[in-house]
Amino acid sequence: MYLKSLIKPFIYLSFLTKLIYALQTDCDTLSDLYKEFETESKISWPEHSTECCSVQGITCKNDRIVSINLQRQGFKGKISEKIGLFSELTFLDLRYNEISGTIPDTISSLPKLTSLNFGANFKINGSIPKALCSLDSLSNLYLYQNELSGTIPECLGSLPKLEELCLDSNKLTGHIPSSIGKLSKLKHLDLENNKLSGIIPENFSKLDKLEIINLQGNEDLIGELPEIKNVNDCSYANTSLCVKDGTKTCHNNLRKCEAKDTEKVLEYNKTNSKISVDDDVDDDVEGDDNKNDNDNPKKGKSGSGSTVITIILLLLLLILIGVGGFFLYKRSKKGDDNNEDDNSIKRSQSKKTILPFRNEPSIQRLQSQRTEKSFIVLSPKLEEETPPPKLTLDDTIFNYVDVKNNKGDISLNEDSKMSKSSVGIKTQEQYQNHMQYQDLLHNQSYYLE
Repeated sequence: MYLKSLIKPFIYLSFLTKLIYALQTDCDTLSDLYKEFETESKISWPEHSTECCSVQGITCKNDRIVSINLQRQGFKGKISEKIGLFSELTFLDLRYNEISGTIPDTISSLPKLTSLNFGANFKINGSIPKALCSLDSLSNLYLYQNELSGTIPECLGSLPKLEELCLDSNKLTGHIPSSIGKLSKLKHLDLENNKLSGIIPENFSKLDKLEIINLQGNEDLIGELPEIKNVNDCSYANTSLCVKDGTKTCHNNLRKCEAKDTEKVLEYNKTNSKISVDDDVDDDVEGDDNKNDNDNPKKGKSGSGSTVITIILLLLLLILIGVGGFFLYKRSKKGDDNNEDDNSIKRSQSKKTILPFRNEPSIQRLQSQRTEKSFIVLSPKLEEETPPPKLTLDDTIFNYVDVKNNKGDISLNEDSKMSKSSVGIKTQEQYQNHMQYQDLLHNQSYYLE
């Protein structure tokens, strides 16, 4: 019940957020995009309207933006996270601006996007996001002339409709993914002027529709160039690639392969196989989810389109649940401590030992048929750091009757430590009380309560 009371406000808040998004038009989202680009002065349409559809470079269909062509607009800021709200967008061109920062993952929420061009902004950095791998409709991807680093995602080879892939003039490292050789519709591949190394995958020979390939400027590319049938425009300058004698593929006057080229390839394959094994181990540690995201980008669509507001709401929800859980835990622990105290008292009471204690201040009380007794309650000594005080009793309260008086009178014996032979014991009960008293004097495992 407590958790339900915490979650209920967030359910209402989430519902209100959806209503707000429902009221927000594509023109409102475009306004947010302009604000991130530091060009508020170019916003010429009112809020919650569709008048932005008449702006140059913006194309709408049924009041939804389907095309954004804003090249050479002088944009400087970052790409807004809200770009993922253009769910009907098919064309996005922001080339030749001065956009900086990273490409947001929310771009994966554009399922109808066919062409994406962030080229020649020169300041877009970070890695190529794997979120791009979920754009199944994408046919053209242009990210050239920026500051992108890291490796080329293997999952880019899973885009079924990709025809043009231009990643040239960045700072990309690592090898060319073999998955690129699975892009059956690829016509144009440009990876020049990066820091790529290794060999060209052999399955490039299966790219039957590839017409243009440009790999120049990657000095660490080695080995033999595969036979790629239909290429008519190629560039491999400033690489260490070679071709075998008699090749018919476009090679732009590459040198013939020698024995040292074979040795380099063998050494690279040996090193790369070790790296691949290490990478596989790392992938297993990270979990199957990450692996599936790379190999099957369709799976990433369900959670990659969340907005900043939704993330904040989820964080607040987690914080409140954590605080509520903490107080519940403290409350439960306090109750357990109380129960433990009660149980200890009960256990202590259950272990109490009751011994008879003779309390007879007069001779007449001894001679009466009914002997009145009082009791003292003794408890076992608990195992504590400080032991309880030792037992001390007043010996005078255990005086006994001397029945050997010649006058027949009964008198009190003042010596409390007499043995049985020197003390007149009238009854068996007196003897038992006397023995219990002796035991108490020498037994330190009991204390008065």
